[in-house]
Amino acid sequence: MACFAGGILMGGGAGLSYGGNDVLVLHALPSLATHALPAWLAVAAGAAAVLLPRRRLAARAARRRERRERRSPPGHDGACATPGRPVQ
Repeated sequence: MACFAGGILMGGGAGLSYGGNDVLVLHALPSLATHALPAWLAVAAGAAAVLLPRRRLAARAARRRERRERRSPPGHDGACATPGRPVQ
């Protein structure tokens, strides 16, 4: 369902900017169309708005994982106890 919603948003954006990213970069920007630069800046801002928070979240998760590994006792693999398997 998320992929479907993303496709709908991408199609709507392509309709608003007179074509997709390839038309914008290969045709509209070189021909100095008035809509090209604002549309390209909007595409770049949208990509940055998605990718930069993901990078921060990934870095935060890595720091948490490192702290958790430093706090765990030696020989402990971090796995939860399951039936039939003793906790180390």
